[in-house]
This record gives sequence, structure tokens and C-alpha cells, in this order.
Amino acid sequence: MRRIAILAFLLALVSLEGCVSRPDSPALFVGMSAERLKARFGEPIRVERAPSGGEDWYYSFTSWRNADVEASGYTDATSHSVSVSAVISDDGNTQEQPVHISPDGYVIAPLPSGKIVPR
Repeated sequence: MRRIAILAFLLALVSLEGCVSRPDSPALFVGMSAERLKARFGEPIRVERAPSGGEDWYYSFTSWRNADVEASGYTDATSHSVSVSAVISDDGNTQEQPVHISPDGYVIAPLPSGKIVPR
């Protein structure tokens, strides 16, 4: 039973890695003002007018790959062992995505996935 608890704990730690915010990458959120967006992430790569009357501000976003996790267990008449390995990579995909700005100057949904790459 203890093996299962240890394995579950380690897998939970690995899965939480994606939830950790990095101080150099503050989160983008719905309702953020355009001024705050620009102050946090810099000038957009480009700006396009949206049919709604707002604008689409394009930034580079990166999305992180999921961790590769392997687990194994061994039991015989005299011993028990559990092994877990996790590989977490900083390699990600970077692509331009629009941040939608309302006519009133606030970020609106849908938000792009990933994190903005600071300029």
C-alpha cells in the first residue's frame, strides 16, 4: 500500500509542474487592460483590426510538452521495490497567436494557450 502512495505522490508532483507560474512569465487573463498587457509583455509583434471593433494583438506564445513519466514495480517473496522516473523538458513550440482586445481596451476570451514569450 505504501508503494502506491509513494507512486501517486510522485506522479502528482510531476503533473503539478505545468501549474507552476514562472516569475518572468506573468499570466495573461481576461479583463486585463491593454495598457497592463503592453507593460507586462511589451509591444505586440503586430496589431490587426477585428470585425468586432476591437483589435487582435499578436504575441509569440510557447506551449510546454507534457512530462514523460515511467513507473515500474517489482515484488517477490522477500522484497518490494518501486521506481519512477520523469523527464521534464524546457523545449516547447513557439508560435504567433492573437490576444483579443475589446473596443473598450480589455483582453477578452478566448485566450491563446501557452505563455507569452517576453520580447
